[in-house]
Amino acid sequence: MGDVVMPNWLVRLKGEKFDLEDFPSLLRSPEYTVIEENGSYYLKSSDFDSLSSADEVRERAIAIIDMLNGAMKLHIHNFRGVFEDGVTLIKEDGSRHHYAYLGGTIAARAKVSATVTTSNGTQQIAPQPSNVESWLSLAKGDKAVADSLHFFRENTWGSLYKVYEIIKDDVGGKKKQSRRMVGRLRRG
Repeated sequence: MGDVVMPNWLVRLKGEKFDLEDFPSLLRSPEYTVIEENGSYYLKSSDFDSLSSADEVRERAIAIIDMLNGAMKLHIHNFRGVFEDGVTLIKEDGSRHHYAYLGGTIAARAKVSATVTTSNGTQQIAPQPSNVESWLSLAKGDKAVADSLHFFRENTWGSLYKVYEIIKDDVGGKKKQSRRMVGRLRRG
């Protein structure tokens, strides 16, 4: 009996090049990777490995992109967001099957960055996961973090208040904190 080959899925990302070009350097883990091919950016995730249809991949990708937009907004204050722009299945023979879905948006900005180069000409690259990767990893295992990133991406008063409420509830609120503090003082 032959080995079962899992489908290889990619999800094309749509957004401003200004935002998209940061992804390949920030998302490098097998869990979440963004690759650039011929000017297009694709999300690849180990979350897609067990999925068998383009619709399932799209649904999971939209949830990942939602958290990703919140994490990126937290990481880069003027980040505007990216969106799913279709699903691609890469078959065993290397051929691709594209699944398209309809949608649309437009805008303009500027960016400043720096690379550390040592005196011998080598560039220093941090081997640890980026903040964005760490936040996404936390969000995968903690609903409060996932919900906070979801609401943080909107950057409105109402959504920021919702993030505050999630954090407050997650740490137990003022009354619970006060009771804990009183308990510590009595023991101390």
